[in-house]
Amino acid sequence: MKKQISVKIPVGGRIYPLTIAMEEEESIRKAAKEIDDSIKKLRSTYAVRDTQDLLAMTALQAVSELKNDTSDNELNQCIESLKQIESQLDNLLI
Repeated sequence: MKKQISVKIPVGGRIYPLTIAMEEEESIRKAAKEIDDSIKKLRSTYAVRDTQDLLAMTALQAVSELKNDTSDNELNQCIESLKQIESQLDNLLI
C-alpha cells in the first residue's frame, strides 16, 4: 500500500490541501509550478486579470498539448483526472 501524505499545494494564488501518495508529491509540486508559470505568462500577454479565466486558459492549453502528444486513451484518462481535480477544488471552495 502506498503511503498517503497531506500536502498544501499553492495554485493560482490559493492553497489547496491534498492527500496524495508520497511518490506523487514532486510531480504534483512541479505541475502546480507549471500552472502558476502559465498563469503569469498569460497575465502578462493578455488583458485578462481574473485568475479563474487564466486557470481556464491554462487548462485549455494543457489539454490541447496533451491531445497532440498522447493517444486518445491517455487523453481520456487525463481529462477524467482533471475532472476529478476540478470536482475536489469545487468542493473545497464551497
